[in-house]
Amino acid sequence: MATAIKPSKADQQLRTMEFLIDKKRYRLTYEQAFALGHQLWRRNKPRESARVLQKLCQWQPDCQGARLLFARGLARLGRYDSCNELLQAAFADIEGSLAAQVQDALVMWTLGERKEAIRDLTTIARDHDDLPSICLILGDLWEQSGDHERACALWALAARRADRRGPIAYSARCQIATLRQPRSRSNLTSIRARPHASQAGRS
Repeated sequence: MATAIKPSKADQQLRTMEFLIDKKRYRLTYEQAFALGHQLWRRNKPRESARVLQKLCQWQPDCQGARLLFARGLARLGRYDSCNELLQAAFADIEGSLAAQVQDALVMWTLGERKEAIRDLTTIARDHDDLPSICLILGDLWEQSGDHERACALWALAARRADRRGPIAYSARCQIATLRQPRSRSNLTSIRARPHASQAGRS
């Protein structure tokens, strides 16, 4: 279980937020929390992932990557209207029906139509190299389809297209590391989460 604690003014200034993860408090940067939300999804914990990503959307409303991953979580949870509203807001400045295209692909994925979702998201990724988060999502789809090589290739592409110091590139590197080192999937070492000082010595 991962529960976000509303960041204090001091936390916002330091760009960190506290989370409760397995009954321990962790102080994470925005990039680490983004990677955590992504990693929880890959562990088949969409509800926990959505909670983390929702807090990140509140923390930095203009982060399109967090909004897209959160929209995916909403689709998985069957909250299609909320998913649509979020995507419409995320792509408000883009002409055309991009929001509807992304939502259709996310819904197809939720309904088990992976091939169709991969086809449509691949088209979107080719047409919009300014949306590296689509490559993150495609990587997750390929991982679920059992093609780890393509998953890592898509995550690497996301990292190249994104700000190399931003949350998408950071998360992409983390997911590649955990996929290549299966033992790390069971813990949070891949996001370098550090327990809060008050619990650093607890097991």
